[in-house]
Amino acid sequence: MKFSSFLSSLKKKQILILVHFGADVDALCSAAALQFLLEKKGFNSVISVPDHLNSNAKKLSFELQIKYKKNFFPESDAIILVDFNSAEMLGSLKQEFLDSKKPVFVLDHHSIPSGFSFKNFLIDEKAVSCTEIVYFLFNEMKVHLTPKISLLLLSGLVTDSAGFRVVNKNTFFIAGNLLKKTKKSFIEVTELFETSRDLSERIALLKASKRARLFNLNGFVAVSSEVGSFESSAANALIKLGADLSFVVNTKNNKTALSARANSHFLNSTKISLPEILFFLEKKFNGKSGGHAGAAGFNGEKTESEKILAECIEITKKLIKEREGKISFKEYT
Repeated sequence: MKFSSFLSSLKKKQILILVHFGADVDALCSAAALQFLLEKKGFNSVISVPDHLNSNAKKLSFELQIKYKKNFFPESDAIILVDFNSAEMLGSLKQEFLDSKKPVFVLDHHSIPSGFSFKNFLIDEKAVSCTEIVYFLFNEMKVHLTPKISLLLLSGLVTDSAGFRVVNKNTFFIAGNLLKKTKKSFIEVTELFETSRDLSERIALLKASKRARLFNLNGFVAVSSEVGSFESSAANALIKLGADLSFVVNTKNNKTALSARANSHFLNSTKISLPEILFFLEKKFNGKSGGHAGAAGFNGEKTESEKILAECIEITKKLIKEREGKISFKEYT
């Protein structure tokens, strides 16, 4: 069902907009822009953030005065999930969402996970950011882009494209159009959400490097490591240090959160996507996975770090062998 048709099907006008726990800039900006669009179409809405925002999104929410509520699940006539497509990403709001009987619409750009059961959705896996999808909704529904809304959409595009290192055929056209409408310089836009790493994050990244295990898989450098927080940042950092593929796990707080990253060399050479690898973890470790070809994650019940990291390497070895007909393997110690 098209988004406009979904809205037309609603008899009442109160909508709950949900983003994922630890919401990033793209998620928050998509939700805030969507709230504006809904208002122009006669709907009332509230943005709810499960648990917390990440530091960049928190800064942007302050700079642009974006209103949201934490762990809020009010009565509503419909629910829109923004920048995610699984209840596993709702943190402390998961059970309330699962118990709700309200109609749901999913607006996302991540790969569709196994067991996906939502009937109403707009998911474009080729979109670089969720704000890119919202941008086209504004065009489709003929709602004018104000300077502030353009700032929101551009901020999501900049962050989820990793500063335009991950792009598609629409990215620069959209970015140029939005930047013109913001009436700001590009540096002024990025200053809205850029933050310096605090001490705890820097320590986590250094510990990830210290604990890293290094493997050679048919010439690709794969790295696995463990941290107590900032697993996503750590996985990114290991790629920047020279890995082709990284897996970083956090098993604190009685759960498992694993982040995986891959560079374009690995993706283009093997044609293996990270969601393809992490999918195999779901049954064995009782959780859900999802994400993009080069950036994905797994969330599940607490398990031993060594076991899940070893499984990631074994799955990758198997998939490489299937693609390339052979596998050479070496661990560097």
